[in-house]
Amino acid sequence: MAELELTQVVSGIEALFTEDNHFVFWYDETGSFHENIAEITQQLHEPVVIMNARDQFQTKLELTEMQRQGKSALVYSPAPKPSLAQNLLADFLYYSKTYAADALTMLQEELNLKPTDKKFLEEYATFFASKIRKQRFVELNYNHQPLELVLLAAIAKASSPALGAILQVICQGSLDEENETLMLFKKYGALDAFWEFIDRAYGFQNTHKTPLYLFAAMLLNMAYDQAERELPVNLGVYTLTHANNAITFIQNTRNLINCQAAIQHIASEVWQFIHGQGLFGKLDIAQLARIDAFPEIDQLIAKWVTDRILADDFEVRINRMSLTELIASRQAMAYGNLCASVYQIQHDALALLTKQTEQQPEDLAAAIDAYVTTDYQLDTSYRHFTASCANVAPEIEAITEGIQDKVENAYLNGFLSQSIQEWNQVYSAEAVSSDRHQRNFYRQYVSTNKDRVVVLISDAFRFEAAKSLQAQLDANDTMTTGMQYLITGLPSVTYFGMPALLPNRNLTYDGNKLVLVDGQAVNTTEKREQVLQQTNEASVAGLVGDFNNMNTAQRREFIAGQKIVYLYDNRVDTTGEKSVTEQEVFAATQRAIDHLARTIEILRNNSVRHIIVTADHGYIFRHSALDSANKIEVSNADAEAAGVIKKEQRYVISERPLATKGTAHQTLGALLGNDDSRFVNYPKNYDIFQAPGPSQNYVHGGSSAQEMIVPVLDIQTSTGRSQAEAAKLHDVTAAHRITARDMVVQLMQDDAISDLVTAATYQVYFVDDAGQKISGVREVVADSRAAMPTERIQRIRLTLKDAKYINGRKYTLVLHNVDTEEEFTTVYTMDMVIGGGFGFDI
Repeated sequence: MAELELTQVVSGIEALFTEDNHFVFWYDETGSFHENIAEITQQLHEPVVIMNARDQFQTKLELTEMQRQGKSALVYSPAPKPSLAQNLLADFLYYSKTYAADALTMLQEELNLKPTDKKFLEEYATFFASKIRKQRFVELNYNHQPLELVLLAAIAKASSPALGAILQVICQGSLDEENETLMLFKKYGALDAFWEFIDRAYGFQNTHKTPLYLFAAMLLNMAYDQAERELPVNLGVYTLTHANNAITFIQNTRNLINCQAAIQHIASEVWQFIHGQGLFGKLDIAQLARIDAFPEIDQLIAKWVTDRILADDFEVRINRMSLTELIASRQAMAYGNLCASVYQIQHDALALLTKQTEQQPEDLAAAIDAYVTTDYQLDTSYRHFTASCANVAPEIEAITEGIQDKVENAYLNGFLSQSIQEWNQVYSAEAVSSDRHQRNFYRQYVSTNKDRVVVLISDAFRFEAAKSLQAQLDANDTMTTGMQYLITGLPSVTYFGMPALLPNRNLTYDGNKLVLVDGQAVNTTEKREQVLQQTNEASVAGLVGDFNNMNTAQRREFIAGQKIVYLYDNRVDTTGEKSVTEQEVFAATQRAIDHLARTIEILRNNSVRHIIVTADHGYIFRHSALDSANKIEVSNADAEAAGVIKKEQRYVISERPLATKGTAHQTLGALLGNDDSRFVNYPKNYDIFQAPGPSQNYVHGGSSAQEMIVPVLDIQTSTGRSQAEAAKLHDVTAAHRITARDMVVQLMQDDAISDLVTAATYQVYFVDDAGQKISGVREVVADSRAAMPTERIQRIRLTLKDAKYINGRKYTLVLHNVDTEEEFTTVYTMDMVIGGGFGFDI
């Protein structure tokens, strides 16, 4: 480095004198400026004190006196700076500035490095030419990391001077030699240093020094380690001698929000590069089930599950897991969300295909009991299944090919057809007990309440949907629910069902689409409110949507002083009865569930303590198109003989019974509780009458449990905040000793999920006494409802990184709740053959 001009030296020294700094020390190691010190003294504004090696004590006395007088001085020594133990002026140096006559020494002083670090500074001089880059280096130079690693972190703009943090930046770029961060390493001459750190940390000795080969090695070692197999000989080029560190890096990095997408992209790119389909497609399913290194593994597993479903191989077990348990385990893994719709389809398909229905009911009471206790779940599973089929991503839709046809056939012919036939073998209006008639709803559930009651009536909100809403509400300990049911009249349609839910003494049908309540039309919200107020003046009616859109003051004003509030919602029926939207009816049902749950919470917050959810009727829906065999044609002769008044898809109203094959009938009088002698005719199966209608797959009005059993969901709310707590996990591993780098810990969920215990997600990992993670991070969901504690135990495998551990030292297992930040810990003792130790953070 060229010698500085004396004017530069003088200006450099002068710049170090400030109001707060009166002394500047200059240790001229080689004495190269000793002959120039006189000239420098003439140009300086401050005096110069020359200190030879043996003059320290005398110089200190002189400086002490100058300090007392408030004077300033340059202290020049034509010798190296003494060590701290031999430096009598160390106290002065601490509060003073030091000058160096060459840029390298000044940089060393500025960066607070040792004189022995000058070679490092000289090698990377280009990087330190920028003030901004120097500042980044200073901010990262902590934790006693090698200077080259700190430099790499500064170049990469990493979050910390750790190799993992640098790699997390690299993984955001391309995977070839043109990776943006690697190009910067090359620019500043640090590329070889980077690959040396990679080799030391992971044992990566591949001749192809690119991110693609590095990440391929990491992911392949991770995958075969998870499969509990050795890396195949033909993949030897990807061998890592410190594979545990690679596994730990991948597991930790893909848990970071800002790295998840990058790692997923890398894994898929590596999969294509290594021809993963052919490589892993040869593995046994039991081995595949343990691997979550690549997103495409889930597709292989999902395709295998589809094949089992299509082959009716429902009892097969993989690693002691049933098909349903295998699906649940995959959903909880790193890339389970990418196949979420496929796994949901398979889960609901299994529920439908393996469910055993009750035997032929002896009477209507038995048929009703079978449906409201268990059989409704098949309708729920079919709803979820069909909705999932509609939402499956196009690129993975082929994985489920064949399942929908199989489930459709099983649901329609194995359940729905049988269910409706059995229902109509035992159903008659007279068989319905008085307290179960829908027309007695107001008398049975509303008028008996002394306090205010809010009734939410959702059009076509069938029983199974209400059970889903109940399960959602039961997870909230500020609510207590109870479920009853009512049986609609026939036809099971809105213009019959809505009047039946109002206070009434006499219901009469006008022959078109109107049922009168005590002689009054009730086909609008305003007219229904009038009928309510005739029975109880403190009554009001409105729409759920309007109520939810009100502000707090408007809501309070709306219900103030009211004893009975009726709120109507029609999103399900409105969706289903339009040909362009009928296929969305299941999605609309889920929206109705969520919408009603929100309404109930709003009402609770407005001090409403009693809420009832019910419906005017249900519906049946089939995804597959109807064919001519499913349409009942009423001949002109049969229609004329019966005196048909009105014909719709699921019912015919006539003066006399219809003689058409495959139909049954009831008198309107028995259904409405009057002397009307006309008849309602309906199919005894899920077939429809050949009649005009905007929708074909979504229908109602006929006789079936799905159409006629409507919910009466009774909800009692309480004030105050929820007392429910997140599910807790604790470690039940037999011995708290770390005996291998792959540790299996057993975690038990303390309590089953209930209204007082909510599901929780935990991150599980080991840390050292400084709180630094020494293992990969595994995500665990505590959501078990199992009654037996032993059935709530999960076995979790954690891989420790290769580092220098000390036998007998304590390490801690951390169970970290990601939502509440609550942590549960267990202390483990290290007890294994020790290896590793790299001298830097990885």
